[in-house]
Amino acid sequence: MMFLSFFFLRLNENSLYLKQVNPRNGRKAPMAAGTAKGIDIFLIKQLNNNRIMKHQMPQLPYAPNALEPKMSEETINLHYGKHLQTYVDNLNKLSAGTMYEDMDLEEIICKATGPVFNNAAQVWNHTFFFENLTPAPQCIGKELSEALTKEFGSVQAFKDKLLASATGLFGSGWTWLVLNKDGQLEIVNTTNADNPLRNEQKPLLTIDVWEHAYYVDHRNRRAEYLSDVWELINWRAVEERMKSASCNVYI
Repeated sequence: MMFLSFFFLRLNENSLYLKQVNPRNGRKAPMAAGTAKGIDIFLIKQLNNNRIMKHQMPQLPYAPNALEPKMSEETINLHYGKHLQTYVDNLNKLSAGTMYEDMDLEEIICKATGPVFNNAAQVWNHTFFFENLTPAPQCIGKELSEALTKEFGSVQAFKDKLLASATGLFGSGWTWLVLNKDGQLEIVNTTNADNPLRNEQKPLLTIDVWEHAYYVDHRNRRAEYLSDVWELINWRAVEERMKSASCNVYI
């Protein structure tokens, strides 16, 4: 007589176990290698919801009106509350049931292409941008100031180059201060959703130059927007990223 084996899943914090039940005595034993032929492994993974990455909206470190008058509450509500929310929602929909569903953002950015990459990168880029703004004006710290002076000649020269690079970026994209593969500070532009992580560069600062970042407050006056954003940059966070860049900590 042929007996059918019954399978069940046991989950804990870290692991997925597949057990085989002997219908003669009810005893359970781990499945041997190769025993799972014919079992839909994809279905098993879907059942293990604890292992599927669910991307969430980041929390703003300030109130929506805290950046006024440099950046209005209306802009924050649209840029953060609508645009970023759409990228998060799209990423969760696009990654469900794919190899990307249990990856973190940085891994997706480095491995994905097309719509999955675009939405993952825009979630990362926007999170980085919003978390690098502060309502409390700051001076650039000593260590960062010295590093900028060493690389660009002076802090003012760095500011001029950064804002000129952002102003001159054609179309939509991002302007970054990064630590490059040689450990040097560098200003780079990326178009659309692109991210320096794909080029083994470590982001320290970014400015969003998509038009949706400034059309409410500044219409098409990008240079005016950039001047205001400069006054909102959290320079302490930039300096901390520079000091901890070797640990790959960005956000």
